[in-house]
Amino acid sequence: MGRETWSRVAALLVGVCGACAEDAKPDASEPVEKVERSSGAAGAAGGAAGKAKSRMDAIPESMRPERVLPELEQRVLAPDVSNGGAALFTDIVSVPTGSDMMFCTYVDFVAKEKLYLHDTKAVQSRFGHHAILQYALSPQPPGTHECPAGSLEQQQSQIIGGMGEGANIQYPPNVVSEIPAGAQLMINHHWVNVSDADAEVQAEIVTVPPDKNMMDKLVIARTMVVQSTMFNVGPGETGKASAECKFDSDAQLISALGHMHEWGKHVKGERVGSQPDVLFDYDFDPIEAIHPRVNYYKLEEPYRIKAGDSLRVSCEWDNTTKQPLTFPGEMCVISAWQIGADRDRLCFDGKWQ
Repeated sequence: MGRETWSRVAALLVGVCGACAEDAKPDASEPVEKVERSSGAAGAAGGAAGKAKSRMDAIPESMRPERVLPELEQRVLAPDVSNGGAALFTDIVSVPTGSDMMFCTYVDFVAKEKLYLHDTKAVQSRFGHHAILQYALSPQPPGTHECPAGSLEQQQSQIIGGMGEGANIQYPPNVVSEIPAGAQLMINHHWVNVSDADAEVQAEIVTVPPDKNMMDKLVIARTMVVQSTMFNVGPGETGKASAECKFDSDAQLISALGHMHEWGKHVKGERVGSQPDVLFDYDFDPIEAIHPRVNYYKLEEPYRIKAGDSLRVSCEWDNTTKQPLTFPGEMCVISAWQIGADRDRLCFDGKWQ
């Protein structure tokens, strides 16, 4: 991307996350935010009740990494350990000036039995775009490596929550992600360094298990994605793209959103087939790349897609840069959560993965 693009992204990041800005200096004496049900996966000691000498004091020692960036330390989230929450940290990685990079951090945690999470919350140092928790069915040595956007590794088994800094997508308290026994947790984290110098960056995710009194009422949600990747919008041009995916079995959605990036102008999601319908159709605001506009559906009245019907996503862009817009620098996605399914559903350019 050109420098114009980076400047625009910088304005977005600073606009939605003042504490991520270069000159942000959080007061270390402020109490740590304790994340209770509506997020969670590592634990919180009791430090949220009063003022802590260090925000890290609220993180159990067994969950602390060897090193935490001072910038992140000022903003860490404390999990609700009493409910089984946990704090998970990425390694510190370096992002060169002007770079847009994705990383996968494989956590030193493999589920011994089925694990249920109601939510996850993420916090990042400067230049963070998103941090989300996923799981891998083939455990790998703990550590971090660059994780190409759009790769199957980067797309695997997302867990509810995370997303962009300050994003707040919420579901009823009995809605959960199910992590199979033997699966390893993995943090997918995305960074856009808009500064003139290389930057060290780091993220934290806390997990939020469901309340113990919900365990006999759990509803398992799984991801569903319809995505177009086959587009190329030339410099100074406008462009359109769409993708349509046909379902071989019924689906029930409890949420759906359209996702684009900074140069998106319009996004539309629609059901095609026996009962045509429009899920959403609106002019896209770049801030929605981080703070998405979400359609929610009641558990007892989910949005239904019948076998043989399709979902279509359509997108429009206005490329005012001097570089072509292609995937994954830009995106065109319907991202949804489904219930009553036995697997995630991922469809790229009309082909189910």
